[in-house]
Amino acid sequence: MGACSSRHPRAILPFVGNGRHGGLTLPAPVPWAIAVAFLGASACTDPATQLLVLVDTDYAVPSELATVSARISDADGREISSSEFTLVAAGEDPSPARFVVPLSFAVVPRDDDAGRRVVIEIAGMDAFGGVLVTRRARTGFVEGKTLLLPMFLLESCEAVECGSDQTCTERGCETDRVDPGSLIEVAAGDELRWALDAGPDAGSDGGWDAAADAGDGGLPDAGRDSGADAGADAGVGVCVGADTDRCCRDGTCDYSCPPSGVCNAGCDDTASCTLTCSPGALCTMRSGVDSSSTLICGSRGRCTLTCAGSDVCQLECGSAAQCTVECGGSRLCGFTNCPGGGTMCPGGIWVCNLSCP
Repeated sequence: MGACSSRHPRAILPFVGNGRHGGLTLPAPVPWAIAVAFLGASACTDPATQLLVLVDTDYAVPSELATVSARISDADGREISSSEFTLVAAGEDPSPARFVVPLSFAVVPRDDDAGRRVVIEIAGMDAFGGVLVTRRARTGFVEGKTLLLPMFLLESCEAVECGSDQTCTERGCETDRVDPGSLIEVAAGDELRWALDAGPDAGSDGGWDAAADAGDGGLPDAGRDSGADAGADAGVGVCVGADTDRCCRDGTCDYSCPPSGVCNAGCDDTASCTLTCSPGALCTMRSGVDSSSTLICGSRGRCTLTCAGSDVCQLECGSAAQCTVECGGSRLCGFTNCPGGGTMCPGGIWVCNLSCP
């Protein structure tokens, strides 16, 4: 695996044999590689088949949480590698030996074999080396994609004991198996921005605020599709067979997506819907025929509104957010706010802070 070039300094630490690099213990040649990305830096962009593990916490650093350890194992539980990261307070300069949170590292399958499975265990320790909290994910890869795997270490998990196939999350004990198909795709280097302003809701599946359930007439467990290409077809209700977390079938629905969450909403034919996307969140919304949809995208968010013959299809794009509106023949369509002005692209698509697709 070659070195990466960037405008930012990086610590790229491939596993190539026995030895030590920057405090990481490297065993004999193994089917995984790991690269550590400092805050403000990024992991390798080549190969693209990789997991970007994003570690954050609500503990005070370093007075409560002083060290984070990462253990990588294969599907059979054989340890592949392990590393410890000494933490410093936010505002202090990171270095090859000291890290601020959020921090990230990349796990890359050897030979780009996306069929490999991996177990990632993160532990948070105090200044004396005592383990405060752990989190585990059993997952895999998607060929040609860089996937974000958030691992939030919660103080509320400190006294929680979960089953052998579970781990403590923002919602208590849940299965430790994470379908790689449920993870969002990010550009290497963008993973750290998803942790900005994030609270305990920034788990592996993003999650919805409790407010999202108010008036929800939809499909709370219908799956997830973070792409913009799953838009509604004219004359076909977006709640029918749609991969959405929340779907408004009729009436008026107001949804809210938490900071750094990953949320997908649908507004069915003739319904009236508003989705408020908090700072740093990734939101998609689909709007059906004769519906009225408003997507409010917070700062640093990534938002896509896809409409098909809607009465109103409007997106309010916050500062440093990246927004897309696909009009699909809607009557009133575009941005109600776009810092710097929006760009109209071929095919009835508007973009804000982005290039035309």
